[in-house]
Amino acid sequence: MQVEGALVEELKRHLTPEALVQLTLTIAVANFTNRFNDALDTELES
Repeated sequence: MQVEGALVEELKRHLTPEALVQLTLTIAVANFTNRFNDALDTELES
């Protein structure tokens, strides 16, 4: 999924380049974790 350029520009107004990279990495890891758990049909702990 592509992020709209307008959103990136808005984020750049509020975040340093390093913070934008950290945000992107955090989102990517969460996405990876969700896809991994979906693929294995992992049940969440209560």
